Amino acid sequence: MATSFRILSKREVEQLESPPIFSHDERTQYAQLSDAARKYYDSLRSDESRLSFLLQYAYFVAKNRFFDSKQYKDNDIKQLIKHYRLAKLYKVKTKEELEGLKRKLGGTTASRHRAPIRDLFGWHECDEEEWRRLEHHCSWQAQKKIGPKEMFKAIYDFCIEQKIVIPTYYKLQELISYQYRQVEEELLDIIEQSTTKEERDSICSLLYNKGKHFSLLNEVKSIDQSLKTTSLKENAEKIKLLGSLFYSNLTVIEKLELNDQAIDYYANWIVKARTSQVRQFKDKRKACLYLLAFIKMQFYMRQDAAAQAFIKDVRSKLNTAKSQYMEKSFEERRKDFDAIRAANDIQKQFPKFCQTLFTIVEDPTMSDEQKLSRIRNQLISAMGEQDDSFDKRTQRLDTMIERESKEELKYELLEQVSRKMQLKLSPLIKVMDFDYEFTRPSLKLAIEAFKSDSGFPMGFLSKKERSMVQSGPNKLRVSLYKTLLFSHIMSALKSGELNLFWSFQFRSLQRYLIPSNEWKSKRSHFLSVLGIKHLRNGPRYLDNLAKKLTDAYMKVNKRHADGENGYLRMYPTGKFYVKTPPIDSLSKKFVGEQLMQDGSVPILRILREINQFSEFVPLLTSHNRRNKVLQANPDVAFAGIIALGCNIGPRQMASRSQGIEEHELVDLVQWRLSVDNLHKVNQSLTEAIGELKLPVVYKIEDNKIYSSSDGKKVTVSVDSLIANRSFKYLGKESGVSVYSFVDEKQRLFHSMVFSPGDREATFMIDGLMNQRASIPRLHTTDTHGYTEAVFATTHLLGFGFAPRIRDISSQRMCSLDPLKWFHGERSRLRPKYRINRKMIEDQWDDILRFIATIKSGRATASQLFHRLNSHSKDHPLYKALKEFGRVIKSNFILQYYDDLELRQNIQKQLNRGELIQKFHDDVFWDRGGQFHVGTMEEQTKYTLCRSILENAIIFWNYLYLTSRIVETKQRAEREAYIDELTKGSVITWRHINFHGDYDFTKHVKTRMPFNKYKLNRVWIPQFK
Repeated sequence: MATSFRILSKREVEQLESPPIFSHDERTQYAQLSDAARKYYDSLRSDESRLSFLLQYAYFVAKNRFFDSKQYKDNDIKQLIKHYRLAKLYKVKTKEELEGLKRKLGGTTASRHRAPIRDLFGWHECDEEEWRRLEHHCSWQAQKKIGPKEMFKAIYDFCIEQKIVIPTYYKLQELISYQYRQVEEELLDIIEQSTTKEERDSICSLLYNKGKHFSLLNEVKSIDQSLKTTSLKENAEKIKLLGSLFYSNLTVIEKLELNDQAIDYYANWIVKARTSQVRQFKDKRKACLYLLAFIKMQFYMRQDAAAQAFIKDVRSKLNTAKSQYMEKSFEERRKDFDAIRAANDIQKQFPKFCQTLFTIVEDPTMSDEQKLSRIRNQLISAMGEQDDSFDKRTQRLDTMIERESKEELKYELLEQVSRKMQLKLSPLIKVMDFDYEFTRPSLKLAIEAFKSDSGFPMGFLSKKERSMVQSGPNKLRVSLYKTLLFSHIMSALKSGELNLFWSFQFRSLQRYLIPSNEWKSKRSHFLSVLGIKHLRNGPRYLDNLAKKLTDAYMKVNKRHADGENGYLRMYPTGKFYVKTPPIDSLSKKFVGEQLMQDGSVPILRILREINQFSEFVPLLTSHNRRNKVLQANPDVAFAGIIALGCNIGPRQMASRSQGIEEHELVDLVQWRLSVDNLHKVNQSLTEAIGELKLPVVYKIEDNKIYSSSDGKKVTVSVDSLIANRSFKYLGKESGVSVYSFVDEKQRLFHSMVFSPGDREATFMIDGLMNQRASIPRLHTTDTHGYTEAVFATTHLLGFGFAPRIRDISSQRMCSLDPLKWFHGERSRLRPKYRINRKMIEDQWDDILRFIATIKSGRATASQLFHRLNSHSKDHPLYKALKEFGRVIKSNFILQYYDDLELRQNIQKQLNRGELIQKFHDDVFWDRGGQFHVGTMEEQTKYTLCRSILENAIIFWNYLYLTSRIVETKQRAEREAYIDELTKGSVITWRHINFHGDYDFTKHVKTRMPFNKYKLNRVWIPQFK
């Protein structure tokens, strides 16, 4: 039998498998019985039975597990006997007596209490049915190829979320190890059964040189980010090359059914590895598995890159033409103005001229002959003034009228940019594999005709565009036609009307969702395994929401009418608004002064001391499994993290450092600082911070995690396909959005990079899904972080969502119940719109499929919304999500109006997010704070290294401040000190030196800078 993976360290297993070590306060807290538990406790007859129940109850509350009575802590037994006055057990004193008592507390005595304890908290035993759920959940995680430790945490959190009593570490270890091997063996079997030996040899031929050239594998590893013609043509050629490999192996690739995460896992190993390392696989099936994933990933990524480049270049050219049109229109209008002014002058003179003629005609002193002579002279004089300039102005007016009616100038400029667009983009269009499922037939016909050079179908053009393209009988403005075709393709790609078959970013919505036939056949299974069975019955779920929402209206109105909510006011117009007393902004003064007492601390020292306290360097593993046991050189690892986190760059960092060789640093950054490894390091730091005692003073609410997120635009100074312009934030530069998450303990638990044109709200969901927690989370953002569809999605995924909505009083309040129910003076705050319940119920099954797709990891929320938003005007699923989101938003607004503490807590958490943005600027200080790398992967690596530095500083600040508390002997002084800390924030960095030379040659002290034993046992009172 194969051995199981080693997932946790020996120390971590001991901590997991042992009952918790309680402080006096924690013991009292966890052993505090609820009313129902007290009733059961009182029904027990013997003191041994009562003590057995108390111990299991306290341990279950703390760890959601039961333990063998041999593991019970002596001190817990003694204290509970004393606290609950179990008089018959007072005589138990000696070690032997305690061991004897433990034996009595176990066995059937312990077993009969477990079911009542589970019932008290609504938990389930991990029986055969629940174990099958764990197996399915574990299998899904294995298919995503997440690490064993991450999978263990996912299964552990799943148990807590679904209230399944957590099995032992060893059972979960065996399950995870089996599923990992099972999934990979199934993939290898598919390759063996679906390919011949010759086909496998052909796939492996990618690893060998072709004449004087690099192996094909090396030729296609990187994607040029430039929009130069040569770069785009090269990408088109490589798409052809990869396409031939992809299509020749499409049958086996489709049978493998690799999800995006698995493709990323296998393919990125190939990207990082040297060709010689791939050749070392003894099992050719495994080499084929990795190479097929690589082919699929590269083909998909290059299709995406082609679409991104196409959209970006067309948009750029159209914007250029628009700018030229505006400039030329301005110049032309200046000339037109002269003509218009002259015409205006003539118009003004005409009445005077007519009056002169009329005066002559009516003059009684002149004869008719004299009158005719005078009129003739006046006309000759007027005609003499109409010189050549007059004719030109008249002609100008005619031209202007004709041009304005035809918009000729606009189309002339579009025609002028056509040649450059064709040179760049024609090769890309011809290699992109379009999915025409939702495309207008007329546009499909035009694209296929363009690909095959077989004519110029015009059905996709508007009436106006068609008239401009056909300038006369049998005359066609081909260049203008192609510009308009490119423009329509760009709009269709962005909107989702036109998609790509083989893509990560531009698939159709239906190709992201769980396939319809699979959903229909396994619906109940999905709902059960994903923990969303409570959503199964849509009408019943909406009934419950309707009652809650109506009750919330009644409660808010009653409290307002009774004068219990003095902060809720009404405008004379009838609109309600709410005031929130200001809270003290986070102050770094006291905390900063404490941290500055020992002077400036180099960032290198911070990393060294944190690594001594909680090792993270071993997580920077090599991609090469043969060398996986070789740990990274800590100093080189620190240099690499500083190089990226401070935006210095590896080579510049090597030149500024003493004791670091450039080739060592560059190799570490390339091979060990992967996105996956950096996520692991950042997560280890956030978990280590969470285990400290001091962060609890910043908790906002028990049994709930508060967090927030915010984005910032960062300029990219090199070619980058994901970088775009955002004039409001970046001026004339291009850049990306860097989105960061922070929780109430001030840990930066996630960061991501995306295009500045994408909506932040959907990426917020991605970040939360990557950081699932076993206790409820309340997440807050500013106005940019919410939409009604996001309200719906976060609710259905199980997240509390509490954005700060600008001008909240203008939001339209809704109800599921009839509006006539809300009337009278005591219902002054009432809904204005009744939810279209039928719309939601009709789409309920698709809503559940949408949520199940996200929860199962088949696709991310941002991918789904990217395509769904494009159909926002008419897609029934999107309309139903928005309608459902209005229910959730209305309920939140009512809670926001009625709960002062909630409003202040939201503000407090958002203040931390604003402080984090300043932190980012000072940490990412070099090279103007701009990215000098173009790919999203590289930008993410720099961002994660910055987060690691920031978390290391926050960790160090906590350790330093806790040490000061330990050194304070008087309890009153400690409480006063901690009280001052709670008024500030540990997000402070004035004491950190990021600049200067970095000396790695100095002797490093081996003594632990912080006493872990004392810090872990310090008494910290909780302040609210």
